Amino acid sequence: MDVPPPELFNGKFFKFVVGRKREECIIDADVFARLSGPLNALINGSSSEAIEKRAVWDDVSKQTFDRLREFAYRGDYSYDVSPPSPSFDEIRTFDGIDELSYQTVMQWKLPYKISDMDLVSWTGFTHNRMARVYAHDGIERSIPFQSKVQLAAKFRGWWYSDEGILLGHRDVTSPRPRSLVEYKKQLLCHAEMYAVAEKYCIKKLLQVAATRLHRMLLTFTIYEESIEAIATCMHYVLQHSPPDSSVRSMLVILAAILIEDVVDHDDFSQMLADNPDFTVEVRKVTKSRVVKG
Repeated sequence: MDVPPPELFNGKFFKFVVGRKREECIIDADVFARLSGPLNALINGSSSEAIEKRAVWDDVSKQTFDRLREFAYRGDYSYDVSPPSPSFDEIRTFDGIDELSYQTVMQWKLPYKISDMDLVSWTGFTHNRMARVYAHDGIERSIPFQSKVQLAAKFRGWWYSDEGILLGHRDVTSPRPRSLVEYKKQLLCHAEMYAVAEKYCIKKLLQVAATRLHRMLLTFTIYEESIEAIATCMHYVLQHSPPDSSVRSMLVILAAILIEDVVDHDDFSQMLADNPDFTVEVRKVTKSRVVKG
């Protein structure tokens, strides 16, 4: 959706200088000021920015700012999906159940969907392949497997909430990534929108971005090739989240589910090293399981 140019409005304007290229973006001041208290103070307060009607956001890309501007006008932001690369290495099928082998189901080795791990969802339907595997010969689940299943149920039940307001998955839409490259871009898009919303206390945007992140991490098959994108996204969100963030707690559960499969992955290991407090939280959740490193 194209954002209406500010010239169409009779209100006052405000200039943002965004990104490394310091591109100028003129917005309707009243529309942005309504997004949150901090933005209202920035635009209408007594700071030098308010007096000059100009603020520099060099840590926000032009693309992210355009999405924020779109959100200011229509209460949502879109994600433009580009055609997938024809490269076999970049394209993955984000469906899932038929990919899962007997060994994958029993040991939960990548690739898998976290939504498929939910014990309640897959033991209740006999036509589901995993339900059939589970029913075979009284198989005894190991403690790690059981712990992952329990955490997956908790992850599935996570909702972003603020002051009692819940935003369900049905309330947000996001295009389905058609390649690994698209998956990486879309994860980072939602992470960047979340970071802006967190910094400027834009509550509705926090809900939308966080819920879209959770939805992607829950419902799309996670491959070995996906871990770099997930680790990058997690690091970005953690660097822009307060310690008591609901989204941070969601990422702790995610890391605890994945840890045996990704602890030796360079990007994931680096993410853990760069966020030691987060790593401690993950270890507390996985204390009943043996974790390398």
